[in-house]
Amino acid sequence: SEGGLPAISELKYVLAMTHFLFFKSLFGDPALWKVAKPLLLADVMLVLIHATFAANRDSLCVGSICNWVTLEAEYGLPALYMFAKFTAIIVIMFLLFRTTRAAPFLCLSLALSIMLFDDALEIHEQGGAFFVDALGLSGAAGLRAQDIGELLVWSLLGLPVLALLAWGALSKSAVGKPTFWVFIGLIAALMFFAIVVDAAHSALPRTLLRDISYANQLIGIVEDGGEMVVLSTMVAVAITIYHRRTAGR
Repeated sequence: SEGGLPAISELKYVLAMTHFLFFKSLFGDPALWKVAKPLLLADVMLVLIHATFAANRDSLCVGSICNWVTLEAEYGLPALYMFAKFTAIIVIMFLLFRTTRAAPFLCLSLALSIMLFDDALEIHEQGGAFFVDALGLSGAAGLRAQDIGELLVWSLLGLPVLALLAWGALSKSAVGKPTFWVFIGLIAALMFFAIVVDAAHSALPRTLLRDISYANQLIGIVEDGGEMVVLSTMVAVAITIYHRRTAGR
């Protein structure tokens, strides 16, 4: 081929450029940011409310109010907001699959469904406690036994998620592939905050940050706030892609 590049290398180059141009077009689209801005503003507001209550727990946490407004509350407003965003992405991906019959959209919908069920039903927390009792786990490297049990559950849950994502990646359907790779990056970012930062949040206060309470709070905000921002970005991307598809772009 011209320039001495093998045909397969030329094809990979074309695909890489196609995905790059799609990424550039997507995140440069004013329609995406029109959706993302209010979602991100809501994230910032929830983080600020959490920080206010976390800094003044003794005076502000009257009754059960902190169970509704803090980021760590399992079924508080921030958690419900995240569940709603997860649900919106899952539904949009499924609608795109119904419209295009493209496997990448179905794989994303199913993989994100597993992640939502884990988060909403506290599967990794309950499964982690089960493994602690069943295997007699003990803490290590600053992590509690519960943390290690949760990492085991995440590893098991990761198998079907990885299988679905591999199916999407290997699918021969060209439709939805650029969107799929954008979501792969966003899911990786989500997992970074949910697993890596969460593990650091558990480990560091017991070692380096034992006596620095504000640092402990900051890591918690980075963990939960990071997840919120990534999910808001995913919602904005999903809505933009759906609008483009329905508008024939």
